[in-house]
Amino acid sequence: MKVKGKFVRPERLRVNFFFRDRQTSGAQYSRGLSQGEPRGSVMARRWMTLQRYVSPALMGSRDLSSSAAPPTLITVPDRTQYTKGSLNLDQLDPSDPIKTFTQWFDYARTSGLVSSPEAVTLSTAHLPSGRVSSRTVLMKKVDSRGFVIYSNFQTSKKSRDLATNPRAALNFWWEHLERQVRVEGTTERLTVEESQEYASVRPRDSQLGAWASPQSSVINDREELDELVRAVHEKFSQTTNIPVPPFWGGLRIVPDSIEFWQG
Repeated sequence: MKVKGKFVRPERLRVNFFFRDRQTSGAQYSRGLSQGEPRGSVMARRWMTLQRYVSPALMGSRDLSSSAAPPTLITVPDRTQYTKGSLNLDQLDPSDPIKTFTQWFDYARTSGLVSSPEAVTLSTAHLPSGRVSSRTVLMKKVDSRGFVIYSNFQTSKKSRDLATNPRAALNFWWEHLERQVRVEGTTERLTVEESQEYASVRPRDSQLGAWASPQSSVINDREELDELVRAVHEKFSQTTNIPVPPFWGGLRIVPDSIEFWQG
């Protein structure tokens, strides 16, 4: 069914600016620490989200109510022909596509041409609005049931989407191999025990970061962020085995469709 409608120009447009502080090591989400590499001090490099609203009057020629073709801002010409490699059915295992993915992933990891083959775009959609959102995450495991990532399930945008719609999609893009893999399926949370098993082998600062990071929340200033980190360090200063937060854990995408693309 196709429904035609008119795009209503908003009274204001929200723009999120993301800033990364590179003074120290670490990894981060939009507020607090994330599931990344170890860092050497409480002060960490982090994502900070500041929301600013732009009046449509400042958008210049962006007349969204006009039916005329908008002015071109960026033109990207064809730069290459994607002729590296080929794809034949005898290279795939239709009876076990996860086995085929494992072979492709291992090749991407050992080829020396892909710096982070585990980086993948995760897309979710909120219902009933149908709004789709995407973000790059790191796949941490593939098992016989599907693809596993870890995330905050209390404040993140993906968690709000999944609460209304359990379906998700993944897209792996390995540019220098001219390969991509598309995955569509349903999602399921890992058990607390499974999440704890993974969390326990992470660097201590990454474990603390899971507690300190209300992911996707808006931060007022740097001081608020630093205070969150200090409070978590103090809370667990005498704790050897840090428990996994109840709002954090693994998410498995159980595929019902996997596509392999070459070129």
